[in-house]
This record gives sequence, structure tokens and C-alpha cells, in this order.
Amino acid sequence: MNVLEQKMKSKKKILKFYKETIFKLKKKINLDKQILEIVSLNELFNYFGTDKGTEVTNQYQKTSSKTDQKLIGHGYAEFYEKHLKIYKNDKINILEIGTWKGASVAAFYHYFKRAIIFCIDKNFKFQFKSKRVNFFNCDTENSNDINNLKEYLKKKN
Repeated sequence: MNVLEQKMKSKKKILKFYKETIFKLKKKINLDKQILEIVSLNELFNYFGTDKGTEVTNQYQKTSSKTDQKLIGHGYAEFYEKHLKIYKNDKINILEIGTWKGASVAAFYHYFKRAIIFCIDKNFKFQFKSKRVNFFNCDTENSNDINNLKEYLKKKN
């Protein structure tokens, strides 16, 4: 490895350490303290603003306005609910790869009342915390991150 490659690698490590530190210090929404009366997965997706629902606020809009721009979501809720409702009250493990800010995770948390949820994302944007939610920062293109993920999941059993 030449000097330039070593410098780049060091910069990446420092940047990741900085982002991870800020992420840990940032206040998160505690899902364990939320009480919602919403029972449908689509309503939960829409409530938390994930594009898996039928109608969501555009999280990518550049300017805020009094009337947030609405988008038609993917509508995955109907498929998920049809095929997964039998597990709604079971103690299951869920893995979501690519959690972004965690809107889908929050919806799954409230829908699957006994699920343990594992979240993987390469960004440090995740906004939630819970005893049942485990976030892990992982760039799936980085073999070190993949190995660290394997060890993390082994520890979590």
C-alpha cells in the first residue's frame, strides 16, 4: 500500500469515527415509549413516512412549505400484511437492509409487537431506539464491515 492509499484509508477511518460519535450522541425517538392506536401496516407506513405505504410526504423535497409535497408510495403494505400477518403476534426476528432513517423499522416495531428487529445501513441517519431494535452500520461493499456484522450477529445470537 502506498502513502496516498494509507492517507485515504486513515481519512475514511477518521470520518467514520466522527460520524459514529455524532450518531451516538444524537437524540433518538424512543419507540418503547410510543403508544399508537394504528393497527394496519399501511397506516403505520404512512404515519412514519416510509415509501412502503400508499401516501407519504416527499422526504427529499428541497424546501419546506405549509403543504408538504405528497407522493404515492410503493404500496408494499398490502403484500406484507397479506403474507406476514400470521406472524404479527409471534416472537420473530426481522432484518431490514437499507434502513435510511428508520421509518419502516418504526412501523414494523408497532405492527409486530414481539419482534426483534435488526437494521443495517451504511449511513448514520437512523432516528429511533428501542430494546427490540438493533441498528448496525455496515457498508455491504466493505469486507471488514461484513466481517464485523457477522461477529455482531453472533453476539446477538
